[in-house]
Amino acid sequence: RQAMDRIYHWTCGQPYLTQKIARMLARGGGADVEARVDRIVTQQFGTPASIRNEPHLAHIHKRVVEDSKTFESSLTIYGRVRKGISVAYDPDSVPQRTLIAVGLIVPQPDGNLGVASPLYELAFTARWANDNLPFHWRGPMVAAGVLALLVAVPFWYTQLLPNPYTRILTSA
Repeated sequence: RQAMDRIYHWTCGQPYLTQKIARMLARGGGADVEARVDRIVTQQFGTPASIRNEPHLAHIHKRVVEDSKTFESSLTIYGRVRKGISVAYDPDSVPQRTLIAVGLIVPQPDGNLGVASPLYELAFTARWANDNLPFHWRGPMVAAGVLALLVAVPFWYTQLLPNPYTRILTSA
């Protein structure tokens, strides 16, 4: 019972993960069941490589990242949830429905979204969401253009504009 309670703490009842952790727990021995479950979870699911190596996590990753229509907004929503920013549950939102359908997030009783289980929090971090978001060049390019303009106008005004007047004033 103690082992199943601890497994449920990590998986929130997700069947595949519950069975996998229980199977690993049954193979090993030891006295402190909770510590063994925690160690199994952190070793198997707590590394960045686990998203590629673990079939269930790889499936979730693939479903979220390879969805060409909603992956960017889905990752943005998940990143906000992981950073502790309140995201209100909207049943009409396609990216939210995608994340709920794969089991990564769930609506909370307070009306916001939350990560479905501590195991998913361990595997799918905010860094995972940020690393899979595309980098948009538009914002940095606009900032670089404004900065260039702010440097070019004073240079032109002080160095280039006075040249004809300087030549006339210094001529015989």
